[in-house]
Amino acid sequence: LPSLSSVRMARARRERERNMEEKEKVKEKRQLPASFRVLRGADASRGRGVERCLATRTDDAGVDVDQLNQTAKKERIQALTEQLKHDLMLVRNTFDNPIFTNALIAGDVVILDVLHKCGLLGGGENTIPVVFMDTLHLFNET
Repeated sequence: LPSLSSVRMARARRERERNMEEKEKVKEKRQLPASFRVLRGADASRGRGVERCLATRTDDAGVDVDQLNQTAKKERIQALTEQLKHDLMLVRNTFDNPIFTNALIAGDVVILDVLHKCGLLGGGENTIPVVFMDTLHLFNET
């Protein structure tokens, strides 16, 4: 008869092998398709052990997916900017005395930029006055 310790050792060995197999399966599932190139990000070079996948992918037809994504992003931003310009001009032409309140948050800065591009700033007859609100959280630079 095998001793109790040899039975325990055999069970422990089988358990370790099972765990290793499961880890390999998980690792295989995490692997990126061959069409991706994995680059180490800044965090990995600092010893944090983080890998970032910077999408440099091409499909089977040789199309650069990253370039398509960048083009789509630029077109979307341009379309949204044009829509915002249209809406701001509509507000200017619809209401008697519109004002734009601004607390210098990200969205306000975008709208302020588009107001400038539309020529709606500057103090003329067809301009929109900007009212800055001090939220007591502004940096000294603002």
